[in-house]
Amino acid sequence: MNGRVGFIDETGKLVIPFQYSKLIEDFENGLAKVLKGNDLGMINMKGKEVVKFGEYDKISGWNGDLAPVFKDGLWGFINESGREVIKAQYQSVPFARIFTEVAPIICVKKRNKWGYIDRKGKVVVPFAYEDALWFTEGMGAVKLNDKWGFVNQQGMIIIPFKYEDVDHFSEGRAAVRLNERWGYIDKKGNRITEFEYDLPVVKFSGGYAMVNQDGKIGFIDKNGKEIIKPKYDFGGPFVNGYAVVGDKGQAGVINTDGKTIVPFYYDKMSEFFGNGLIKVYKNGKYGLVSVDNKQVTDIKYDRIGTPLSNMNNGLIEVRVKGVRGFIDPNGNEYFE
Repeated sequence: MNGRVGFIDETGKLVIPFQYSKLIEDFENGLAKVLKGNDLGMINMKGKEVVKFGEYDKISGWNGDLAPVFKDGLWGFINESGREVIKAQYQSVPFARIFTEVAPIICVKKRNKWGYIDRKGKVVVPFAYEDALWFTEGMGAVKLNDKWGFVNQQGMIIIPFKYEDVDHFSEGRAAVRLNERWGYIDKKGNRITEFEYDLPVVKFSGGYAMVNQDGKIGFIDKNGKEIIKPKYDFGGPFVNGYAVVGDKGQAGVINTDGKTIVPFYYDKMSEFFGNGLIKVYKNGKYGLVSVDNKQVTDIKYDRIGTPLSNMNNGLIEVRVKGVRGFIDPNGNEYFE
């Protein structure tokens, strides 16, 4: 209202007045990130100022009960009460939002070296490394003398420093680069594939990883076996046993046996929805098909959003010729 932001409850009642200049991030962990004038702060669901406006220049996303904050050129951490529990003293911290795992220890940079602190700020891995990655599955990648290895949560070197580049562990496997080529190792450093793949490298998901070899996409299992040899032009990870792949500019869906489930007909196929639906794109319009190749809607929409929360019964927002409406998982339409 009048260029100001306020908040209403489920009934539409105004519960926090229109007094903020911008909503930066909606409520998470009970706090919302807002601007008052040009000052950044955080409020709770009653509108109480929890993080003082102007205290920080930046507030990053939550990882569990901690969020990185930036002031006077240094990073620290606040908790859900808005209290600075780890003093702003670090040159750099990872942006935790991209990780679903709540890390027991956090990599931070101080005096141009990287180390790890616990969630109370105690140093658990000394500041000795040129670079470091966020811990996943109890393993942290660190760089020393221009080579990467892995340490555990006690700072012990588990996998020696010999790799040119690395990715995080997922499902007990990590992609690593040696002699300009990528392969996968386990948590003991055992090689599970040859070093024969190119970028992009993809984490394991559901027991499989997508690999790229000489410009073609294939898939391997956790033992390193190529279950589908690299032959597709593009692709995405397996989700519940299905993957979108492309051949000769057309997208389709395969299963883990490599069988074509949805024929290569569409110009583009987007995300899998949780109810077994896939957003498809053909000749400038969107529609929905199921993973077993049943056409759920006509391909006629200018836009298809993502499924709304369960409060909205899984409805999906659509637009046709500027008109907003919704469809349910069976393709039934509800227009305003």
